[in-house]
Amino acid sequence: MNKKFESQFKRIVGGTEEEKLEAKKELQEIFESEEKNGRFSSYELLTTERDEKIIQNTESNVDKIVKFYGGNAYPLPRKNIYVFKYGAVKILSKGKFEEGYHHVLGQRIFVEKRSSNIGLAITFAHELFHLKSYKSAQIDKKGKPDVYRSGISVFSAKREVNYFEKLEEAIIANLTHQFYQREIKNNPLYQTEVENTEKIKEKIKELMKKIGFKEEEQRMILDEIYSIPYSNPESVIKILEGDKVKNFLEKDKSSTTRLGSIHGVIDGIIEKEGGKVMFFERYLEKQKFDKLLEKILAKSGDRFKNKQELFDQFAKAHFSGNLLPLARIIETSLGKGAFRKIAEEFSKGPKIKKQGDEISR
Repeated sequence: MNKKFESQFKRIVGGTEEEKLEAKKELQEIFESEEKNGRFSSYELLTTERDEKIIQNTESNVDKIVKFYGGNAYPLPRKNIYVFKYGAVKILSKGKFEEGYHHVLGQRIFVEKRSSNIGLAITFAHELFHLKSYKSAQIDKKGKPDVYRSGISVFSAKREVNYFEKLEEAIIANLTHQFYQREIKNNPLYQTEVENTEKIKEKIKELMKKIGFKEEEQRMILDEIYSIPYSNPESVIKILEGDKVKNFLEKDKSSTTRLGSIHGVIDGIIEKEGGKVMFFERYLEKQKFDKLLEKILAKSGDRFKNKQELFDQFAKAHFSGNLLPLARIIETSLGKGAFRKIAEEFSKGPKIKKQGDEISR
């Protein structure tokens, strides 16, 4: 007997009771449906046993995090997870996305596989943090269901603005970084790749110090690199110690330009195995969110021990769907109207594409 999977859309806003029942039925049908005419078959890859372990391991660990923050970790059918060859996401999204994206109403995830096992896990985890967040739908003018809330983000009535959209991305970027530290870094599935990456990062750190980057700058930049997938890190290190890189360092005056040259050299080497230097996503959104956390923390007295405790409140709102506790924290700390102001500052607009289409990074 086949296992019955349930759509995450349990709450419908607007419309008559009859329309709501019909919308729930339609959302379940979309969720269970098969893609027509095998339209992705030319992009899909045959997954290995290791790939399947990564997919299962990642979803299992993401589910624990979702539940910890008060969410309902509805299981995702394997047929709703697509593993594509490199470049497919960019083609299918018409240049909007790279590496991964997800379809909200259909509750499907599309990820690319390159040479990095960590890259597959990180991209999949990122999309799962989107897809397994709180979901509610609304009835549109034609009586059809459409997304109203996805995680912490909320669409305006006319769908012109997606409030908190950039905040949602920042929350997920932080969760993905934590996921790497807690679930990937010491996992035997990724041990070789982690060790090889750390060896190369040590050499990059030496070069950064040599060209004038401060200790804190080195840490911030290197923390954003999660993988340098290459089977022979010693050969990369040898080239970084050679005359070509030495000439770059002597020729360019700008530290940033010289760092870019180092990055380019590494990418040129590891491209031979289909890889690239892999960075965590949404750096600017994370920086903006971090400043917001610091601002709230400074005005919260002794309510929170540290930034992580405060971050947890945002993550709870994202997965549970309950925005009221977070709104109270923000308005108590920053004043009346601050919650709406933050919603607008972190919004995406003015025109948002209908969310039956893909949204992602």
